[in-house]
Amino acid sequence: MKPSAAKVTQASHLPGERVSSSHASEMKGSTAAPAVVRRALASNPSAPARAKPSGSGCVPCGPRGRGPLRPRRARSPIPTASFRKSASTAVAAVAPSASFARTYPASARSWLCLVLLTVSVIGCGKPPPSRGPDFSQADSVTIQLGDSKTEYGSGLQHRYHEKDGLTTPATRGGRPCRHLSVVGFSRGFLYFVIDQTFKQRSVKNVEITVEYFDEGFGTLGLQFDASGSKKNRHAAYTDSGIAISLFDSKTWKQATFPVHNAAFENSQNSGSDFRLTVSPPELSVHRVTATRAK
Repeated sequence: MKPSAAKVTQASHLPGERVSSSHASEMKGSTAAPAVVRRALASNPSAPARAKPSGSGCVPCGPRGRGPLRPRRARSPIPTASFRKSASTAVAAVAPSASFARTYPASARSWLCLVLLTVSVIGCGKPPPSRGPDFSQADSVTIQLGDSKTEYGSGLQHRYHEKDGLTTPATRGGRPCRHLSVVGFSRGFLYFVIDQTFKQRSVKNVEITVEYFDEGFGTLGLQFDASGSKKNRHAAYTDSGIAISLFDSKTWKQATFPVHNAAFENSQNSGSDFRLTVSPPELSVHRVTATRAK
């Protein structure tokens, strides 16, 4: 025997179960309303009566009478609650300060934690970068210019990209060298940096020796960084006080510049410690050596 509509409706609610007012209002006035619905209406007489939708039957309800079913929303690409919780915990361990929490919301902290974890995993197992040669016990450092194999890792480094000190590899008198030739300046410069390990011992007094090609007529000099020992605006470009004349002999020559009370704090252009000066701005240099003064 086919069950009546009243019995079917009554079977959908368990005894003693609470019925939402929206669902109860939909059944208001129905002769098939079970006793539990009538009791809910009696306890809440102000519940608004909803118009019965077109068509037959009631609006489909959720499980256990929790109101009409609604379309399920599409999943959001935002991380799940469990992921956000675990990521926030990790970020709190990395940056537990209250200011960090105020600055970055929970979602940003989650993504930041993911980035930090990714970087840490990728970096695992890689050895630390190897350090260069140690010149702390050396009495001198030197650089041979014009050859890429000897221009690096020798204790001196040449800065060749300054606009008033542009140099290019060249050959003069059968030797590789760096050739300085700039336009628009009355003087040109060759910049050099001393290795930091060499500075671990005193470099207050040194001698700088230069091998250059005597070509053209002019003057060669040297300026060094004394910004740590002299308190004036030009201390980073203190002149050595020695000027070497060029006589266009077309031969390789050597000049030594004594330096006193130097600081070498990388205060010159491009973080350099000293520079050769030449006027007019054209010169070829093969080798430069810095030696601790005894």
